[in-house]
Amino acid sequence: MKDKKFRCPRCGRREEILDRDELIGCLSCGLEFDKSDLECFDEADILARSEKQGILKVLLDGLLKD
Repeated sequence: MKDKKFRCPRCGRREEILDRDELIGCLSCGLEFDKSDLECFDEADILARSEKQGILKVLLDGLLKD
């Protein structure tokens, strides 16, 4: 998959993308995205890894309070 050119789903840039094994990182906006999400979802529906972690934290905090 290293030959594929990725585009940041958030800022749209192609030039400043770090292509790693399971994720891409955008140097422009500083966000990381899972490659599996890029293949499965529309660009507007893709969450950055940090956004997913934030959602999980809120859900886990809610479970621990109950």
